[in-house]
Amino acid sequence: MSETERDYEVGRGKPPVRSRFQQGSVRQPARTAPEKLAGAAGRRVTQLVNKSTCVDLRATKMLIDMLKDAGRRPA
Repeated sequence: MSETERDYEVGRGKPPVRSRFQQGSVRQPARTAPEKLAGAAGRRVTQLVNKSTCVDLRATKMLIDMLKDAGRRPA
């Protein structure tokens, strides 16, 4: 069957042959908002840890405060 011939009508859930998902290619799932926030928070914490190891007192205080807050939250 050629691309111009089809045995069904194109519509929702029935894409044209030329634009269908190609066999063997992999799609990455979309990230949810909590996953995006967790990633951003992780980068911020990592930056604070790196700065606090370089004797940045402000970063060290912020890191300690964050660790205290995390310890108070229920799991």
